[in-house]
Amino acid sequence: SVTRDAPAAPVAPASGDSGIENFNSAVVFVIDASSSMQPYIDRTRKAMEEVLRQAEAAKLGSRIRFGLVAFQDDPAKTRGVEYLSKIFADPNQTTTAAQFMAATQNLKATQVSTRAYAEDGYAALDEALRKITWQNFGGRYIVYISDASAREGNSPFASTRMGTAQMRTHARERGVAIYAMHLKTAEGKNDHATAEAQFKSLSSWPGKGPLYFPVEAGDPARFEADVKRMAQALV
Repeated sequence: SVTRDAPAAPVAPASGDSGIENFNSAVVFVIDASSSMQPYIDRTRKAMEEVLRQAEAAKLGSRIRFGLVAFQDDPAKTRGVEYLSKIFADPNQTTTAAQFMAATQNLKATQVSTRAYAEDGYAALDEALRKITWQNFGGRYIVYISDASAREGNSPFASTRMGTAQMRTHARERGVAIYAMHLKTAEGKNDHATAEAQFKSLSSWPGKGPLYFPVEAGDPARFEADVKRMAQALV
C-alpha cells in the first residue's frame, strides 16, 4: 500500500517472481450421471476436447489439470446403478489431455431411475474434496453439473448427512471454489426453485457471490457452449 503523502517511487519487479511463474490449477468436473444426463455428458466431453487443445496450444498443459467425478445412487439400494460416486480422473494423475479424454470415455449415464428426483450429488462433492490432493494446486475449482437439486442432510437418501452450508464450508476449508451449472430442463420444472436456491448457496464465494450458472430449458447446445466458455475462462 502507498500512503497519500509518500513520494512516488518505482516498483522493482519481484526477484524471480516464481510464485506466479509456477502457479498451477486443477479444475474438477463433478457430473450427475443419472438417467437423464447422457446428452450433457457427451457435450461436456466434446467441449473439453476443444478446451484441452487450446490449453496445449498455449503451452499450459502442465499448468492446468482436469479431473472428473460422477454420481448416480447407492447401488446397495437401487438395483442397476453402478456406483454412488466415482473418481474417473484425478488431476494429480491425469497429466495429459489424452489421459483425461480416455478417462471420460468410461463415463456413461445409468439407464436406471434413481430413488428420488433430487440426487445424491453431495456424495460426489465430498469424495472429490476428501480424496483429491488439492494442496498440490494453487487454483482449485470444481464445476458441479446437474439437472436436479441435491439431497440435503436430513433426506433419508442422503449418504453424507451433510447439508448445503456444511458442504460449502467443506470446500472453503480446502480453498476450493465451486461453480454450479444448473440444467433447467422441462422435466425438472417443479424442482427448479429449490435447486437454484441451493446451488446459489453452495457456490457462494466471499467477495464474489454465487458462482451459479443456469442453462435455461436445459438446452444441450447452449450447455456445451457454456462449458467451453467457463473452462476457457478458468484456463
